[in-house]
Amino acid sequence: MSLTYAQARDEILTLLKAAWDPTTYPMLWEDVVGAKPSDGPYGAVYIRHAGGGGHTLGTPGNRRFTRQGTIFVQVHVPRGRGFALADQLSKIAADAYEGQASPGGVWFRDVRVNEVPGQAGWYQVNVLVEFSYDEQK
Repeated sequence: MSLTYAQARDEILTLLKAAWDPTTYPMLWEDVVGAKPSDGPYGAVYIRHAGGGGHTLGTPGNRRFTRQGTIFVQVHVPRGRGFALADQLSKIAADAYEGQASPGGVWFRDVRVNEVPGQAGWYQVNVLVEFSYDEQK
């Protein structure tokens, strides 16, 4: 399979949206303008491409280039709401990718959940997911 950066990003975000939407909590998408909720749980997602390179040699149109990166899903829960909700929401985000592959061939691995210091009044858990896919050109 072959994906462009834009196609891969769409497939990555589609998997998260399908898993997160039933929670009814807001998800902040990096390219969509919106205010952070001030009183309830929410998530935020970021995709960062990293190194990658030529995977195969050949003539133009038949070469594969591997793309790699990390997905960061931040789960924010107001302090005092308990760890259980943060754990539940971070599991939803992790399960969206763990053991999965997108229809176009984005592969996900090394899914991990990390508790991090939150901002004043908030508890934060980060879900990090490594991904890779190939582009043929």
